[in-house]
Amino acid sequence: MSIKAKVQAGEQTISHANDNDPDKAAKFKKDFTFTRYCELGQTTKAKAFVIDGVMAAGESSYTVAKPDSGKSVITLDMDFHIAAGLDWHGYRVTKGLAVNFAFERYDLQLRRGMALRQHHSDVEPNIPLVVVGGKFDLHGNLRDAMRMVDLINYLQDDYKTVLRSATLDTLTKSFGRGKQNVAEDMKAYFDSVALLLEKFPTAHCTIVHHEGHDTGRAKGAIDLDGLVDVSRRVVRKGDHFRLECDGANDGGASGTLLTYGMKSVDVTDADGAVFTAPIVFKTVDAEKFAAAGGEKARETVNGKTKTELMEILTELSNGGNPVGGGVWQSKYHERYPGLNENTVQSRFKRAAKALEEDGSVQSSGVPKVYVPVQVQA
Repeated sequence: MSIKAKVQAGEQTISHANDNDPDKAAKFKKDFTFTRYCELGQTTKAKAFVIDGVMAAGESSYTVAKPDSGKSVITLDMDFHIAAGLDWHGYRVTKGLAVNFAFERYDLQLRRGMALRQHHSDVEPNIPLVVVGGKFDLHGNLRDAMRMVDLINYLQDDYKTVLRSATLDTLTKSFGRGKQNVAEDMKAYFDSVALLLEKFPTAHCTIVHHEGHDTGRAKGAIDLDGLVDVSRRVVRKGDHFRLECDGANDGGASGTLLTYGMKSVDVTDADGAVFTAPIVFKTVDAEKFAAAGGEKARETVNGKTKTELMEILTELSNGGNPVGGGVWQSKYHERYPGLNENTVQSRFKRAAKALEEDGSVQSSGVPKVYVPVQVQA
């Protein structure tokens, strides 16, 4: 076949491929989800949040903390506000069903729920908040995930509302015999999370997990950071707590989400015995948190990052050559391969800006290139 003939045949193929054939479109739509560029805006909508800027529908997140840092208390507090339709400490919520799967310490979570009910006595008791106990193995076990789906469907029908929040507390207690430090095992666990989000697109799935020893991030395979959409961390300093977002793939609030304390509420059980359980209260007393060490720790990280970035930039610039911001950040990330990409980006931006402000670095152009001041000609 001549080149001309081949070109003509190709043009004919292209012409047929671009035919507006509804039967062809219907066939492919069965197997693929796709949107043509010209269709953008016709069906695309802004992200829907369950808690504004904090929890988005159709997404997953993890909340980690060291032991005894109240990670289960703060996630139950979020679920309560969603079910009650109350603003979560200043953040607007979308009301709906909240199911808290207390795989760990179910009875304790019930007592915390009783404390919330005692404290918020003005809220009618039949809000769609449910605490679920029992054993579930979500590591590549879609059968148990389907058990959860069936239960949630029943609860949606019973309360006549849609699921907004599903909290899995904790990852370790629902991981079965899988190994959390193995990437494939972590991905297998997320098959169950993906199933929940597929069945309930109006909901956000929060995974409560343990923080690694002195790492500031979740235990287990680094793949966990890439599998969730948002990563959050509870930092405790004495009686003061801070919920922080240190990574979000698609916008939303970042940094400190809430600085808070906890107070004990006296609750009487069915037999007349009195016990105490904690509830969350918002505090703006940043000075006390800083005095407890929170800000000092952050300043230490910022100072270390600045020093490291200057070392890297001086080496890359090789006597005053401009260095692209992306290259500079990538070299920094090589020093911390286990860090979440969003954490690296946040540290880099903060430290690079500080270096510019104190005159150690100059930048120019779009995108920016950087030169260390001390090696300029």
